[in-house]
Amino acid sequence: MLRVFSRDATTGALTFVSRIKSNEGGLQFNTYHGDVRLVFSNDATAAYWRGAIFARNPASGWLGFLGTMTSSGYDSVGSAAAVGPLGEVYNNSSRSVERYVPGYAGCDGGPLPVCRDASDGQVAMAKGGPYIVWSWFAADPVAPGAFGTPDVADHYVLCMWDESGPTPTLILRSMAPAGRYCTSTRPCWSASTTGFLYRDRYRTPEGISSLTLKAGGAGVASVKLIARKGNLPFPALPLGVPVRMQLQTSTGECFGGVYSSPGVNDGRGFSAKPD
Repeated sequence: MLRVFSRDATTGALTFVSRIKSNEGGLQFNTYHGDVRLVFSNDATAAYWRGAIFARNPASGWLGFLGTMTSSGYDSVGSAAAVGPLGEVYNNSSRSVERYVPGYAGCDGGPLPVCRDASDGQVAMAKGGPYIVWSWFAADPVAPGAFGTPDVADHYVLCMWDESGPTPTLILRSMAPAGRYCTSTRPCWSASTTGFLYRDRYRTPEGISSLTLKAGGAGVASVKLIARKGNLPFPALPLGVPVRMQLQTSTGECFGGVYSSPGVNDGRGFSAKPD
């Protein structure tokens, strides 16, 4: 089990933040001997420990399991890891020095300028829980190939920006990584007749429990996402409007909408339909 604590810089007191158990979200801890240090990337948004890669929320300290790195030695990455100036990780395995580079993060550089528009749908958010439920229906047809291959290689990330000011401010990022296992035997992603399904009961790394991608004609093609509970980096309420939401992929595809007229926007929740 990996336990995460925050530390008061003045008093030194430790406060429990979260814990991650072996075999939750596909994570299996290596039981071999060796150094068990956590190694963080330069921007503190990722951590590496015994071959496991974690996403880290710098604000809350939450660690969410992303996947594993393959080592040529009997022990896994992290037993003697070091982080380079660009956030890359070097692992001194029993046979060689191995270099790993950071993968796709999403939401970087602001909203994508080209994004498939919504014809309908809704976003509903509540602080109690917390949870986010987002549905999106396409304004134009979406072919199955537009979804790529998230069961193998293509990552998905939900991004939300506050556009009430002159520059969009990212207020939420929640990722559904590609090709990972949610238990030791069950993949998170599975193909359907019209697209893909993502299911993660442990909601790692950033709160998404389900994501449904459905191809079809205008008004039929859809995206439905549910994110909730502890790993979710929930934004402060009420939200500044307009709000822009985009589901981005590592292939450059984008599904999104702008929400300018919420029905609810207070300290407890937010609810709106796309413009």
